[in-house]
Amino acid sequence: GHGLGRQTQPETLKASTVCAIQNLWLTARAMGLSDILMASVGNAGSTAGKMISPQSIVIAAAAVGLAGKEGLIMRQTIKYTIPYVILLALMTFGFAFLFPGLVP
Repeated sequence: GHGLGRQTQPETLKASTVCAIQNLWLTARAMGLSDILMASVGNAGSTAGKMISPQSIVIAAAAVGLAGKEGLIMRQTIKYTIPYVILLALMTFGFAFLFPGLVP
């Protein structure tokens, strides 16, 4: 195929995942935090990004017959994404610094 990326080079997905995991592990070690906590937070945080990803919203809107309403969907979704991210940050802070013994 032509071009770069997982459509033409599916092995790039594995390489990207390995690099992301290594970066999470290195960051956790450098900060003295649990690598399990960092991996969990990275996974949970990526869902927030997916919730407000323009590509995801366009695909979802088209799939359910709401093409042209992407801005409305984004505005409605962001109302839930912001509190989710704040709660995630507070939980992460708590597990990292207030109750570090609760995470292996």
